[in-house]
Amino acid sequence: MKKLNICNDQFNYHKIQLSEYWRDTLIEVVYVSTKIFDLLNEYYVNDSHATHDPHIEHGAFLLGDYSRTESGQYDITIDHLILVEAEEQSITNIQFGSAAWLKLDNALEDNPGSKIVGWFHTHPGHGIFLSRDDLNVSYTYFNKPYQIALLLDNQISLKNNQLELGIFSFKENGEINNY
Repeated sequence: MKKLNICNDQFNYHKIQLSEYWRDTLIEVVYVSTKIFDLLNEYYVNDSHATHDPHIEHGAFLLGDYSRTESGQYDITIDHLILVEAEEQSITNIQFGSAAWLKLDNALEDNPGSKIVGWFHTHPGHGIFLSRDDLNVSYTYFNKPYQIALLLDNQISLKNNQLELGIFSFKENGEINNY
């Protein structure tokens, strides 16, 4: 996947034209709140949080909204990044446990009208792609046509002093874009 071209608009969202990156995608545009990019920069690029281990995978849930476009694709907004403690995590794996799912339920209660628009996790030094386990998480828990996987290589981001991200969406045939 080529590097994301992120542009800021006047409403404090970064607009990512996903159809520029994936020829076959059900998501046309992703609008990401600037506060989420600020949080990701603070947490993973500036490395100011001494409480997290940058050498293991970390994850979160993405809350926001979606709408259907005239072309039949979706536009989504990402307004909330719900960081969670994983039940299990390593350099190559993350598993959400009951505490993470409870935190998601509480976040949905605290943000009426918000919907689950996907999930987020880090790949510490592995690059920007979805592993077999990542694909399984998407197909099992985040399988609505408007849901995405947002991936960040935090080690490369730290080295390059900028976010190295990928957004993975569903294709018309139900497969997930990858690589």
